[in-house]
Amino acid sequence: MFTQMRFLIQTQRALTNDTFHQREAMPDKLAITVRQALELVTIKSAQCFGLDGRLGSLTPGKEADVVLLRKSDINMRAAADPISAIVLHAGVANVDTVLVGGNVVKQNGKLTYRDLPRRLAELERSSERLNAASFRKLSPHDGQSGSCGCAQCPSRKRPEKRGACETPCRPASPDAGA
Repeated sequence: MFTQMRFLIQTQRALTNDTFHQREAMPDKLAITVRQALELVTIKSAQCFGLDGRLGSLTPGKEADVVLLRKSDINMRAAADPISAIVLHAGVANVDTVLVGGNVVKQNGKLTYRDLPRRLAELERSSERLNAASFRKLSPHDGQSGSCGCAQCPSRKRPEKRGACETPCRPASPDAGA
């Protein structure tokens, strides 16, 4: 959400500034403020989905996922305006505590799931299976050494080296020639 807010502001300001630049003028005010950017990723997003009665703001009776940031981190420390600090400077590394549905899922910068090591191991095994399956499906020579025209394959630039791949080649790019 942090990157998306910054990207939103930068894109909108660039579009606005381009228009003014063509007229050799300066805008009187900013096209989008940091407060508006924060609202767009919270209450305005909830409104888009018709959920603003249930979530999107810290209001009594609403469901809330809460992200607490460390103001003591160097990129947040000197900020006079907390909204500007969040939108323009904060990142995932500043997240100290996260509450989801009233449950603390991250505290002191660490995930609090009881079985986190087991779940991380499952994730790693799943990733390995998906990567292996994807490689087999996309590789022009099923992971065997040989000529495929990929950037690592010697035959791409020197046909006399065809079949000289010493490592499994990656999938051929559309511009790769044999």
